[in-house]
Amino acid sequence: MDPRQPSRDDDRTARLLTTVAELAAEVHGHRRAPAVRLGTRLDRDLGLDSLAMAELLVRLEDELAVRLPDEVLSSAQTPRDLLDAAESATPHPDGARGEAGEAPAH
Repeated sequence: MDPRQPSRDDDRTARLLTTVAELAAEVHGHRRAPAVRLGTRLDRDLGLDSLAMAELLVRLEDELAVRLPDEVLSSAQTPRDLLDAAESATPHPDGARGEAGEAPAH
């Protein structure tokens, strides 16, 4: 593997962190997304409540093409928890998103 090329795991992590940051910005009406790292607390640091968490899980399922277990809604405290859940999750039945980030055609 070329060390200059991001790995698939790096890509998944970046997409997850971007999705979390975008939702946090939307929830709080900010134009810029906050800095989000794997150890950022979803509730304390980003202020995501249960409704925002439910929306986040739906977005992550679409973005990462996985089915996350319902327990993740109450157990995930950080993006790292979400990443761990996504890595062990069932693939989404609709498959992965397209190269440009578009959802698969139905």
